[in-house]
Amino acid sequence: MDKDSSGVISMDEFEESCRLLNDHTKSEIPEKSIKDLARSIDMDKNGYIDFNEFLEAFRLVNKKVENGRRSSLDLSPSSKRKSPSRTIHIIT
Repeated sequence: MDKDSSGVISMDEFEESCRLLNDHTKSEIPEKSIKDLARSIDMDKNGYIDFNEFLEAFRLVNKKVENGRRSSLDLSPSSKRKSPSRTIHIIT
């Protein structure tokens, strides 16, 4: 993700990684959802995701896991949430 080895993930790097994930998993996470996710992970709003912000984002996802080891992170618009192709499964 950190292509330039700067120690942080730029919004462009994060979005590119999500697009690659889309291609690899044959999913269709909307571009707006990817941008919204990147902005929500950037807690200090400096335009970069640092290591602690990245870990915190996935710690929060992990906390939502109930009675099991799999959590679904649905990044699709609410009107389309029924489609399994728009869900990322995070194994914790």
